[in-house]
Amino acid sequence: MTDPADVALALVAILVLGGALTWALPSLLRPVLWLVANGLYRFTVYHRSRVPAQGGVLVIPNHVSYVDWLVLWVACPRPVTFVLWGRYYRNPILRLFLSWARRNTVRVADHTTHPHAVNSSLKQIAAALDAGCVVVMFPEGALTRTGNMLPFGRGIERILKLVTTDVAVVPTCTAGLWNGFFSHGAGRILWKWPKAFRPRVSVLFGEAIKMPTPPPPSPKGRGRRNLTL
Repeated sequence: MTDPADVALALVAILVLGGALTWALPSLLRPVLWLVANGLYRFTVYHRSRVPAQGGVLVIPNHVSYVDWLVLWVACPRPVTFVLWGRYYRNPILRLFLSWARRNTVRVADHTTHPHAVNSSLKQIAAALDAGCVVVMFPEGALTRTGNMLPFGRGIERILKLVTTDVAVVPTCTAGLWNGFFSHGAGRILWKWPKAFRPRVSVLFGEAIKMPTPPPPSPKGRGRRNLTL
C-alpha cells in the first residue's frame, strides 16, 4: 500500500518542478493556466476571432474579480500583456507570483512624488501597442463592489493619443465571476464558500474599434487628434 507521505512528497516535487519550469520557460505558463481555468470553471469564449490576428490591440474588459486576468489570458487567441499598478510589486508575495508573468506585464507607477512617472508608464503601454502587442487594461482601475461598472479613467484616451500606428480597441466582457469566491459579490472577498462547483464563466469579445493613425503635425504645430470611446 502506498504511503500517504510518499504521495504528498511526490505532489510537492511535481509542483516545485512545474513552478521552476514555467518560471524558466514562460511559454509553458499559458498551457498551465488553461488547465487551471478549465479546472476551476466551465469555460466558454465567444467571438475570439474579433481579436485582430496582427497589429496592436487594446483589450478593455470589465473588472469584477481577482481572477479576471486568468480567464482573459486563456481566452485571448494571442499572447497578452497586462497593465498593473506599481503597488502590486511592492507586496513581496505578489511580486514573487508576478515574476512568473514578468514578460507579460507593464507597470503603471502610482507614486505621487514622481509627477512624470505615470506619463512614462503610459508611453510604455503605447510603445507596446505600436510594437504589435495585445495589451489588456482595466479602464475602471479597481474591482467593482456592486457588480456595476465603475467610471472609466482617462488612461485609455491618453494612451491612444500617444500611439503612432493603427491600434484596434476591443471592448470585452467577462460573465459569471461576480458573486464568486474572488469577487466582492455575496460576501467578503476570499472569505466565503464558493456557491457552485466549476461555475459557468464566459468571456465575450466585442467588435474591434479601429483607431486611425494620427495625422502628422501641422507646420505651425497646431495639429490635433481627437479620439473618443
